Amino acid sequence: ITAAEAIVEAVAQRESTHGVFDIILFGNEAADTGDYLRLLRTIVELYQASENNYTRKKYLMGALDFDDLQILALRLVSAHESVRNTLASRFKHVMVDEFQDTNFLQYEIFLSLLDNFTSEARLFVVGDPKQSIYRFRNAQVEVSHTAAENLSRIDNGFSLPLSESFRMNSDIAAFVNDTFPGVLRGSRVFGLAGFPSLDQAGYNALVPRRPAGVRDPIELFIRGKGSREAGDPEENGNDADAEISQGDVQAMFAAARIRQMVDSGETVKAVRNGELEKPINYGDIAILLRARSRLPLLEEALTRYGVPYVVSAGIGFYSAQEIFDLTNYLTFLLDNNADIALLGVLRSPFFGISENELYGMSLMEGENLFERLNAFAESGKAGDEVKYAASVLGEENQLAQRQTIPQLINRILERTGWLGAYRLSPTGDQRIANLRKLLGIAREFEGRGFNSLYDFVERIKYLKETAREGQAPIEEAVNAVNIMTVHAAKGLEFPVVVIPFCDATTRHGTSMIINDHVGILPFVRSVIPPALSLYEGLEKVSEQSELSRLFYVACTRAMDKLILTTASKKESLSINSFTDILSRSLDLTAAPADGYFELPGVKIRVHTSLPDAESSGESKPPAKTEIGAFFLDSIPAGIDGEIYSATVLQTFRLCPTKYFLRYRLGMPTPETRRRFDENGEHNDLILSTVKGQLVHSVLE
Repeated sequence: ITAAEAIVEAVAQRESTHGVFDIILFGNEAADTGDYLRLLRTIVELYQASENNYTRKKYLMGALDFDDLQILALRLVSAHESVRNTLASRFKHVMVDEFQDTNFLQYEIFLSLLDNFTSEARLFVVGDPKQSIYRFRNAQVEVSHTAAENLSRIDNGFSLPLSESFRMNSDIAAFVNDTFPGVLRGSRVFGLAGFPSLDQAGYNALVPRRPAGVRDPIELFIRGKGSREAGDPEENGNDADAEISQGDVQAMFAAARIRQMVDSGETVKAVRNGELEKPINYGDIAILLRARSRLPLLEEALTRYGVPYVVSAGIGFYSAQEIFDLTNYLTFLLDNNADIALLGVLRSPFFGISENELYGMSLMEGENLFERLNAFAESGKAGDEVKYAASVLGEENQLAQRQTIPQLINRILERTGWLGAYRLSPTGDQRIANLRKLLGIAREFEGRGFNSLYDFVERIKYLKETAREGQAPIEEAVNAVNIMTVHAAKGLEFPVVVIPFCDATTRHGTSMIINDHVGILPFVRSVIPPALSLYEGLEKVSEQSELSRLFYVACTRAMDKLILTTASKKESLSINSFTDILSRSLDLTAAPADGYFELPGVKIRVHTSLPDAESSGESKPPAKTEIGAFFLDSIPAGIDGEIYSATVLQTFRLCPTKYFLRYRLGMPTPETRRRFDENGEHNDLILSTVKGQLVHSVLE
């Protein structure tokens, strides 16, 4: 049950509002203030109706969402002085970390622990407003300013700015100090149209505690519109979309430059080893993305240049090709008429059937692709790959419902030779780690008592659409580039950071503004009445300020080298991309003649063409010194809280197979008939086994 479903129900019950929704959906240029106010009233009524439906369904389910937990906690401490006093007296020291990621609701709960600063508890708050990047989770950077002001009014209360940086070298610190003061200005708006205040993070210059780093610590790739380089996708005369081609070339530059750094032995400083120089390894490099939309471009480029990588921290797992292929395999075993799933399996590394073979298969008679596959395999025209695929799929089809899900997955990998296909590939370690993770998910799924292959496949498909699951971590010893979002990288550091696609813009598809102080402001054809346009401007200021903070977080993850890619762009009055921030310090319309931009304290090397690096046609896969066993380690217990009765344990001791069939697969126990013995002793006592069955039935 979701809030969206509750809204749909509310709308369905209010047919009289359809005329108003015509204004929302299709726009109405003649809409005046009266229409707008009528629209506001309708939205509030619909919200109240949907909120009532949502609350009712949560009550029926006995459930609370995360907002409920916070709101009810605040009501508890606000309405009950005894609770508030008990909490205030319990804690003598209170520390709040990552304070910039909180909001005013959480701040009010936090104040209750201190009885509004009247308790004797010592308070220590740690936070950096410049790193407040979770606005989409309702984080409010204004809380930091409010807390600082409140603390300054308390006896012995003070704020201590921490400007020293022990992470980045002096070159990167100089770049950051020159780039961000103009966009992180600590602006504040007071009392306009009843709006209390709007605070944004200000900037304090960083003081680096590491010396100057390596050669060319800041690099910038500028892709000019209309220019062509050798090897570019557009050189062959294809009229590709300009934005797509820009992304392709930027991804190719990032991959080629990474490969070049490693192959040529470029160095960084080892912080934990007295700042001694060390060669750059793939594991020293992180690629930070604003969003997942261009991840496929990047993965394709890295694969082309033979760069091993791991996608981590919240993106990519259920969309990984190996998870997709295995889901297709399981889908086919569930339904032999799933032609698209079977086609994906045949073309995948499981069997690698060629297009010519697939065409020959399509000419055969059959109700579905599986029947055509078998007919083609028996026709004498098929190759060995097709015959083997038909044989393996036929066997798996018969055994699919007789095995546990982990057993089935392991059998598929063993029979198809999938491991061998990927073991020596640049991304083989990541793909194998992903399958280990999927096996763990399958074991956990089974441990909960779910044994249906149908349920497991549907669960994986659902998670693919809804979950933001990071790919499986691979062993630290594996040398691979880390790919993650900027949000996931917060708090981390890397010797080399690559930020591609800086010119990617923010989408302004918001249909309404939801403001704590004025409520809901919907757009009609992206326009609101002039009397309310102030709030539209404040919303844009908040969006642009968070974009600046996001870029700040990305740049400050780098320790020794920072590499940026962008398309050429003129300076913009508004901030809709990372490039708009760069353009305030650099002229990005043309590359400098000497190949360097010069800022106070640092020179930025500028690239306009792809570096010399071997593509996949010439590259060799990373050397492997040892191929270890796969899935041969012990399976850790993954079932928490399950209770095993004496009967279950005794069954397992006497016959593990019987235990498996009865308690894991849920197969019914064969009924046994008692034979009547007329010479036996008669009594009215109930057999203990019968009594036990009766008690279990009643309790169930």
